[in-house]
Amino acid sequence: MVFDSTIHNRRSIRLKNYDYSRAGAYFITLCCQDRRHRFGKIENGLMILNDCGKIAAEEWINLAQRFPSANFDIFQIMPNHMHGIIILNLPKAGSHKFEAGASHKFKAGASPKFEAGASPASTVQALLAGALIL
Repeated sequence: MVFDSTIHNRRSIRLKNYDYSRAGAYFITLCCQDRRHRFGKIENGLMILNDCGKIAAEEWINLAQRFPSANFDIFQIMPNHMHGIIILNLPKAGSHKFEAGASHKFKAGASPKFEAGASPASTVQALLAGALIL
């Protein structure tokens, strides 16, 4: 379905004046392009993962190895999207500073490092970029 602003009245659920670059827990939703059912199907009330859905689950779990400054908590995969909770921790002192906007420079399996004072907002961007490489 194509977005139509006359019938799709989605308002932002973000809190006004909240700094989303802070360390903390974030509930995210990742949607498939064109809302296509790429991850499986629901049968008798249960989500049945197909091969792509199994890869998405494995990659969610593997993100913890690539991004040690975050915890990847519970997640749920649906036919055309997935939900998850990412907990951003404060960067460890002495690690390298993250270069904002440089997530495209990471190789598969590489982990960006952060130093005290680095912005967790860059961390959120890097985490989501890592999740979207599926």
